[in-house]
Amino acid sequence: GTTGTLVLNADDPLLLARASDQPCAVALFALDDDRPALVAHRGQGGTTCGVREGILKLHRANETIAVGSITAMPLTVAGAATYNIANIAAATLAAATLHVPLQSIANVLAHFGRARTDNPGRLERWIFGDVTVMIDYAHNPDGLGRLLDVANALKPPGGRLTLLLGQAGNRDNDAIAQLVHTAVAAKPDHIVIKEIASMLRGRQLGEVPARIRDALDTSGFLREHVTFVADEIEAACKMLTDAGAGDVIVLPLHQTATRERIVATLDEMERAHWRVGKQLPR
Repeated sequence: GTTGTLVLNADDPLLLARASDQPCAVALFALDDDRPALVAHRGQGGTTCGVREGILKLHRANETIAVGSITAMPLTVAGAATYNIANIAAATLAAATLHVPLQSIANVLAHFGRARTDNPGRLERWIFGDVTVMIDYAHNPDGLGRLLDVANALKPPGGRLTLLLGQAGNRDNDAIAQLVHTAVAAKPDHIVIKEIASMLRGRQLGEVPARIRDALDTSGFLREHVTFVADEIEAACKMLTDAGAGDVIVLPLHQTATRERIVATLDEMERAHWRVGKQLPR
């Protein structure tokens, strides 16, 4: 329709190409507030949102508003989760267009994501001394790649990146291989392959893990750094038990019951002040 405002990502060439032929108002966001498309849009009186010198800037009606420091917004993980910076910029434009008070927008961005229950299953983190455990639903190459970017940003010198890797059976072989190639590109130190028995979706038991192992071989990932643990819960617990100083443990968990069980274990570990070398709570 001709009413309302369409919020578009100016960092995506396909979306930016459609910005000029819309019958309604368009608002643009990008990671860089000085991106030429944003500058040009503002020059025509358009609304934009982007980051300049670490501050999220909202521009509308010839007014520039500093929404807040990016690194202070919990969803950005101190700026490492660039995809969430983009999500925040988009949400800021949508909220401002809907006349949400600017102070309310700033307050939400300053606090949302600080508690794990704010966004369960997405970038949930537990910190045990210098060990970080991350849970996310990442289930495709793009999501996994972005998650692993954050994990590597959080890894201290000398620490290891360990990854739990599995996939549902309704992905074709090429999609499984692409997921594996994305994982290998992040240079994990160890990969634990899991079976998702409730998501075989036409595959035989063991078929997807075998495809993952084959793709790891093709990628040149050494078998000595690969472990197979069929059960998702057992796999995650093994990774926690085997943790070393400075490790970042990435757990893409795809079954709700499994995630709830592991979250309960991690919460109990937190209450018990668990550290490397201690037994997991029973």
